[in-house]
Amino acid sequence: MSAEGTSTVHLHCTPSAALADPAIRDTVIASAHGIAERTGVVLRSVETEDSSGLRITVEGPDVIAPGLVAELRRHTDRWHRGRTGHPLWLGPEPGDHP
Repeated sequence: MSAEGTSTVHLHCTPSAALADPAIRDTVIASAHGIAERTGVVLRSVETEDSSGLRITVEGPDVIAPGLVAELRRHTDRWHRGRTGHPLWLGPEPGDHP
């Protein structure tokens, strides 16, 4: 993508943390908007994919969307673990490194 283009990233939640729950979905979407506003990223869209994940599109080079999603994943996974004891997103456990 060019600096003037957009980039899109998909983030998939665990089956036990389905985004069908309006409280979880609304918190995640609000968090994405808050992170984008705080960091100056132009957030084009945040869309739920059924109840299994999100598709986030931002303006700018390809590196912008994964950076925003990494921050979103960290914050919302911590929130969800504190609330339920379970991870929100698929992927490595916190502190796991290859």
